[in-house]
Amino acid sequence: MFALALRGLASRKLRAALTALAIMLGVAMVAGTFMLKGSVDKAFDDIFAEANAGIDVTVQPKSAFDTGFDLPESGAALHESLVRKVESVDGVEKAAPAINDSTSIAILDENGDRIGPPGGGPPQIAGSVEPEPFNPFTWVEGSAPATDSEVGIDSITADEEDYQVGQKITISGARGAKEYTLSGIGRFGSGIPLGGASFALFTLPEAQAITGKVGEVDNIDVEASSGVSPDELSTRINAIDRMRRALDEYYITGIKTTVPFHAAMMRNGDFRDGNYDTGLIDRLVSAGKLNLSTRPLRLHE
Repeated sequence: MFALALRGLASRKLRAALTALAIMLGVAMVAGTFMLKGSVDKAFDDIFAEANAGIDVTVQPKSAFDTGFDLPESGAALHESLVRKVESVDGVEKAAPAINDSTSIAILDENGDRIGPPGGGPPQIAGSVEPEPFNPFTWVEGSAPATDSEVGIDSITADEEDYQVGQKITISGARGAKEYTLSGIGRFGSGIPLGGASFALFTLPEAQAITGKVGEVDNIDVEASSGVSPDELSTRINAIDRMRRALDEYYITGIKTTVPFHAAMMRNGDFRDGNYDTGLIDRLVSAGKLNLSTRPLRLHE
């Protein structure tokens, strides 16, 4: 059989050579694709690692799919009240809310068309100004927006569109189009292009309004206290959030339980901060600060 196959190849030398060439080219193209993807992924990882160097833990909605960008999926958001709860976790030095929305805005040119490639293209991200150490931008011209009528633009987009500090820029969002004054041009991380993506930075209230997320945030950036590792802090935040959510969602009817007591303790700032001893409960009861829920309880299905 092997000899027969060799004779068949020998009689059709050109076809055999072209088949071998096609296989080699196919393997080379697949290998090249994986190598390119690996290089691009590493470049993005390095960019975001540098930009997020001051962030130890990020709290954000769980995404159903891996988009390749560290951004929440469309429609997912956290209630702003969660910021205070994260701040109260033992080991949190600082926590700040942020908007990072890649689906809600369009930066428009003087003709009212979306900047960038015709018909769409890379995302245009609406972000909010963050305090140190979470701020990933270095302002190379001007400064961060300080009022709701100002916007900051990333340096790559500013160069491509020839933006100048002080000029007017129209941006369309959840409330329609609005004109902003360009307050500053910022370099994201090391300033390497992000595949054509553009950043428009606003004050937090304006970022919430233009993305239709008033009272909500896309993520909460957290700095760990001295001596607390990011992994340890992440475990603490997850544990407290899961316990609070479990207690809030657990209902029993017909009998008295300790569920309201445990829920009240999880809401107590001193307990969550780790500032407690064996006399904490007595002090809270004496001061009238241990507020137990009086709502009727039912079995949670």
